[in-house]
Amino acid sequence: LTFNFYGTSDGRQVEITQPNIFNITSPPAPEYIYTSGLASGQKVQVDSAHYGADSIFYRYITYANGETKEEEVFSRYQAWPAKFKVGEGEVDEGGEDDGKVDEVIIDDEDAGLPDVDGEEDVSQVVG
Repeated sequence: LTFNFYGTSDGRQVEITQPNIFNITSPPAPEYIYTSGLASGQKVQVDSAHYGADSIFYRYITYANGETKEEEVFSRYQAWPAKFKVGEGEVDEGGEDDGKVDEVIIDDEDAGLPDVDGEEDVSQVVG
């Protein structure tokens, strides 16, 4: 996370701590959006899954006159499901329509999602 500050210096000095990341939640189950715009059984991923987490960091400000101020910055990142469009349209010429959608398996590694099994992995959720 990068912050760029612009303006004329008033003599303040600012320190920012590393974030404390906690309350990590796995993405919800995938969502399927049925559409007649795709061939029957065809699947297209339209959104990727994301883990959720809470994060806190602190900002310490020292003003030119020596006065200090501490600010807590809290953010909540909501877990998000993978989303797929699934065709319920016409049968492809190459086969018969059995009315079933093939199983879709989401592999966290293939989706670029972090492994959050341990404390060290948790630090990798937010850059």
